[in-house]
Amino acid sequence: MNANEALPPGTLIDDLHFPTRIYNCLKQHNIHTINQLTSCTDDELLDIPGIGTGRLSEVKRNLAEHGLALRRRPKSWCRRRHR
Repeated sequence: MNANEALPPGTLIDDLHFPTRIYNCLKQHNIHTINQLTSCTDDELLDIPGIGTGRLSEVKRNLAEHGLALRRRPKSWCRRRHR
């Protein structure tokens, strides 16, 4: 999938080609689709072991290339799933 290309609902995070460490951290916390990822806030991702500010920036940059962003609201699917 090319940057700036629209992603259909339910697309797997595999299609974003994250570095292995980011990919594994997300998968270990049951984040498998882009919809699940974009339902998370910055703080929720930072709560995941292995995701620091540098990796968070990579995630946000990668999502932005596809016209996507993380959620801004504090409560979401992500918080409920990985706690």
